[in-house]
Amino acid sequence: IFVVCDYITGVMGAISDKKLSSAVGFRGICRKVLIFILVGIANVIDINVLGQVGVLRTAVIFFYISNEGLSLIENAAHLGLPIPGKLKEVLEQLHNRDEKDTDKEEK
Repeated sequence: IFVVCDYITGVMGAISDKKLSSAVGFRGICRKVLIFILVGIANVIDINVLGQVGVLRTAVIFFYISNEGLSLIENAAHLGLPIPGKLKEVLEQLHNRDEKDTDKEEK
């Protein structure tokens, strides 16, 4: 849901700025598809390499949920919608926590 909403609000922002382009739209769709591919890869690694179910996959999902949520908020603010501070704060905390978890896994 976050992926679709982020894409739609991104298109709305591009229309608002009169910068809508099929090339940019296609690139956005490719990025969204890549998110789902990465979640699938994380799931395969969980099962076949780590021997656990859902550890890496869940981290990747939460990373992208927070990332898409922040982008959605940025798009909404760009369109002039007031954003509840607590919502933005929670998504930023989730995003920062997931980045720290990802950094630990890479080391």
